Amino acid sequence: MTEKKPYNPKKKAYNIKYEKEHMKRIPLNMLTEEYEKYHEHAISRGEPMNTFIKRSMRETMERDLQQDSSTPETAPEQPNNEE
Repeated sequence: MTEKKPYNPKKKAYNIKYEKEHMKRIPLNMLTEEYEKYHEHAISRGEPMNTFIKRSMRETMERDLQQDSSTPETAPEQPNNEE
């Protein structure tokens, strides 16, 4: 087992600066029952939720881009959310 490194305030300051410059937090609200379903699935695959969400987004974008490239050049229909 590796020893825990002592607290280093310079390293912490560097990490905070790096995260501010290179990372973006995305708040995500969902129903508890949906979260539990997604969390169970992620755990069953041995993934943390963060990894599962990023993989899901990446795979959805790849699938969308494949569909876009295989269909004629038309604008996708936008759902009408007016009620």
